[in-house]
Amino acid sequence: MEQIYRQNILSTSSVIDAIYARRSIRSFTSEVVDADLIEELLKAAIQAPCAMHEQPCAFVVIQDTPILKELSRDIKEHFQNQAKNGNSIGAHALKIINQDHFEAFYNANTLIVVCSQFSSRFTDADCWLAAENLMLAAHAEGLGSCVIGFAVDALNTNKWKSRLGIPQNAQAIAPIILGKPTGNPPSVSRNPLTIYSWKALALS
Repeated sequence: MEQIYRQNILSTSSVIDAIYARRSIRSFTSEVVDADLIEELLKAAIQAPCAMHEQPCAFVVIQDTPILKELSRDIKEHFQNQAKNGNSIGAHALKIINQDHFEAFYNANTLIVVCSQFSSRFTDADCWLAAENLMLAAHAEGLGSCVIGFAVDALNTNKWKSRLGIPQNAQAIAPIILGKPTGNPPSVSRNPLTIYSWKALALS
């Protein structure tokens, strides 16, 4: 029993370390992520909690560079059209999109898309919980990851749903690039912890 307890302590310590050490990575080597490792990451992803045990998550894995580059071009065109049509696009986002050498996926050779197979009140949250599991597991395996929110609108078009085998009633929720990082970026500061209230039973 003591041995199991000690193993749990070590496991908890490793999880906390991974949470604090994980970074969003935007620079990768040319090394291709092994298919067996990707499958292990996906298995870790679906261990995340989900509301009512509905298990809505499904996945798309893209390791085809020409497809990723085509999708990146469509993302850029989509946002440029949005801006031309007067839709609100953040200045910072537009600056990134309009770069001559814009690459939505930072030349990563693997994109994993967490999808919701159906829509209910908590399915988006369930998919994001799975995404966090996936990214922490990737970090534990020496891989870097980054959420690419720019890709969501393009992935949910009829063209890309059809191209990637995503059913029409499903939704792409969390696109995540993976790869071997070229380095470890410094930590980014966080705002101070905000707690609106903390109600505890008063001890007499």
